[in-house]
Amino acid sequence: MRRQTKAWLDSARDDLGGVEEIIEREELTHMVAFHCQQSIEGAR
Repeated sequence: MRRQTKAWLDSARDDLGGVEEIIEREELTHMVAFHCQQSIEGAR
């Protein structure tokens, strides 16, 4: 795997990990949506 590809996938995993931590907090809904979008965008 190319170094840049691995970096993108690692970043996507980090974003999803953040979502897992905050998804139950209603006041952070906007952050959940942002990090989900970032994860999808980074994994393309």
